[in-house]
Amino acid sequence: MNYYKDLLDTNGKIYNFDTLSHKYGLHGNVLHYHSLVAAIPLHWKGKKKTLEKTVSPNFDKLKCKTFKSRTIYTALIKAVSSFPENTVAKWNEYLGLDLDNEAWQSIFQNLYTTSMSAQLRALQYKILHRTLATNRMLHIWNIIDHELCSFCMTETETLTHLFYHCNFTKNFWAKVKSYAYDEFHIDLEFSIKDVLFGNYDDNTEGKYYDMMIIAGKWTIFQCKVACCNPSIEYFIKKLNEFKGIELKLAEQNNNLFQYYLKWGPLA
Repeated sequence: MNYYKDLLDTNGKIYNFDTLSHKYGLHGNVLHYHSLVAAIPLHWKGKKKTLEKTVSPNFDKLKCKTFKSRTIYTALIKAVSSFPENTVAKWNEYLGLDLDNEAWQSIFQNLYTTSMSAQLRALQYKILHRTLATNRMLHIWNIIDHELCSFCMTETETLTHLFYHCNFTKNFWAKVKSYAYDEFHIDLEFSIKDVLFGNYDDNTEGKYYDMMIIAGKWTIFQCKVACCNPSIEYFIKKLNEFKGIELKLAEQNNNLFQYYLKWGPLA
């Protein structure tokens, strides 16, 4: 497979998972397939569009300079990256939002400015791109035999239910609020937009707010996988771990000012 057209049948429809796997001898699973389909820009679908654009990042600036492989990787990614129109349209419609592309760019950028943890970045990336495997999706893909929430077992487990609307999740966020107020005298309020996307203002100060939210989402998802209710004890443990790692890195890089600016009262 080299081009978008390679994913399409004679009618211009995307092959289903079984057909695509058989045609190209793929060994991935249905989660990989749906991640691929979700990443296809909305305006491509239904079109036999060939992706024959040459990747030609400007390497002239790199000549006669000392640089790392990360520099080349970043240049290549910028050359082939595209705005996730399909995902953004779904979020705006589903949540009744009217966020423009500039706001969404800030939301996606916030993914990298909030945390240095690869684990947290991966989790948030999947949430933003709607590829995190909830029970609803696992049921659609015939991986499990039900779509009910892992906690309450009464409602369909969607991203919004799992991380915000479930009564067990609401109880967990209430404990997070109490912990923040009792320990740090921080009065937190979490809207559904805050929980899903974070505070996407373009600044470093106050990122402790986003760190508490993403550590909370990490706790919720890990407890879902472990088949137990969200635990405030686990949340506190992981938050301190993430904070401790960033403190060590800040000390090594002589960047304590940015560390204290980011973590604020939690430092």
